Amino acid sequence: MADLIITVGQVKPHYLAGYSGGAKSILPAVASKFSIASNHFMRAHPGAALAVADKNPVRADMEEAARLAGQVFLLNCVLDGYGKPHGFFAGDIVQAHREAACAALDVGGVKASAADVIVVTSQPPVSASVYQFTKAVAPAARVVMQGGIIIAVGSCSEGVGDRFIINEIIYKLGFRHRIPRGVDIYLVSDLKDREVDTTFFRPVGSLQAGLDLAARRFKRKFSVNFLQEAGLLVPYLEGENPSDWI
Repeated sequence: MADLIITVGQVKPHYLAGYSGGAKSILPAVASKFSIASNHFMRAHPGAALAVADKNPVRADMEEAARLAGQVFLLNCVLDGYGKPHGFFAGDIVQAHREAACAALDVGGVKASAADVIVVTSQPPVSASVYQFTKAVAPAARVVMQGGIIIAVGSCSEGVGDRFIINEIIYKLGFRHRIPRGVDIYLVSDLKDREVDTTFFRPVGSLQAGLDLAARRFKRKFSVNFLQEAGLLVPYLEGENPSDWI
């Protein structure tokens, strides 16, 4: 075992661990399959949620594992919406990570109103594959109205990815329980419809086609929110204070 472990990574909102970075460089990064599975099966816990670090059992388990690894030193960065450094954080694997999470919230925290239709976009690598792009649904789930529509717009040029993980682990166990009842999720991408149909997404040809579909569905004026670079965002509603979640 090394005398000192230095973890390097980026901190941004994460649908399961609250924020990426920190102890995630130990678990799941270099952990056993059993440890990873045990950790990730806690994803259905109410505390395992986007932008929640405090009392998040998934994050707490990761940090306990990092403590067991020995002397661990954190060096993490937070990027802005243009991919440029917003801040660098170094020190204790927990304390420095919390400081970085606060900075990530400064970058991505946005007060939003609930809407009938939520449109999410993101640049690669988040939108490079369906597997990665599933993570953009979590911010939308926080602000979409019951019976609404989420439209994810991204190329997914690298394909779908592991369908079992996408459908059974990330979606069904990870955040389906956080999506309001009756919400349909569509994907605008470069993939063929038959490829998208193998996932929890429904294919739609363009953003305009998705909005036309919404018009036929609601048969009334409907509200739309646009979450650009959704992978960096923590949308929150009136009365919520996401800094309390860190």
